[in-house]
Amino acid sequence: MEDWKEKIKANVDAHRKRRDDVTNNLNTMLGELKEVGVVAHLIDSKEYPLSWTLDIAGKRFEITDMEIQNKEFETDEWYRGKQVEGRKELKEALQELLVKKYED
Repeated sequence: MEDWKEKIKANVDAHRKRRDDVTNNLNTMLGELKEVGVVAHLIDSKEYPLSWTLDIAGKRFEITDMEIQNKEFETDEWYRGKQVEGRKELKEALQELLVKKYED
């Protein structure tokens, strides 16, 4: 089985890309909070499973990739009595999670 190495490499690459995409979006969003005078920091991130620890105005909380994925696939749209399947943009999912986590 010669392609096993390529399969593992593809999984590693996908994991790294997801980590980088989320981290970059979080850093941008935290920067936006700082622009309006809110102290916000990315404290830590973990590789397996992916998670990020944030501090916003002294409140520290964690966001996991599973929570982000659940939020990305969550939808409130209905068509003829059936929920419409869809996917939110990563930034929108993160914005909703930040608000929810901060309010909890």
